[in-house]
Amino acid sequence: MHPFLVTMLCGYSVSMFSLSRAYVEPTYLALGVANAYFLESGRMGIPAPVRVNFRRMGELAAVSIGFLMFAYLFIKINIR
Repeated sequence: MHPFLVTMLCGYSVSMFSLSRAYVEPTYLALGVANAYFLESGRMGIPAPVRVNFRRMGELAAVSIGFLMFAYLFIKINIR
């Protein structure tokens, strides 16, 4: 359930940038559900699946730069 909840939370966060009614109660439902799940899973002893350290941050930066280069080249090659 953890990957699905993280995906929902990321999608929610991105969509909040374009939402004009950001301060109504239903928009905070996703944050509440995610927070409740993470607190309960911590109490039950379920470990976090990803540990954040310098190596992981380097991997994330490399993948991000690789994706940006791929997107740039894809657009340059296919849109003329």
